[in-house]
Amino acid sequence: MIAGKPNGTGNTEVDDVLIITVIGPDFIARSYAFDYSRNCSANSLINQPVDIKSRFRPGRNRVHVTLVDKCGDALGAKAIWLVP
Repeated sequence: MIAGKPNGTGNTEVDDVLIITVIGPDFIARSYAFDYSRNCSANSLINQPVDIKSRFRPGRNRVHVTLVDKCGDALGAKAIWLVP
């Protein structure tokens, strides 16, 4: 789960785009992306917790998190938790 709190609840908020890439033991990259700005057409949105377990494979997985300031206002993000 991606959530705003460590217990798997709570909304997330990012300015502007969140990309999570999981590279499994098979060396295949599986990604989740969410554009909180609606392509720069709205103020930053919030997103409910999201289940991303389908991106993981049994064994060791590497996780890369990228925050993109797509719209140029550089406000950052609230806490984001990756919860098992």
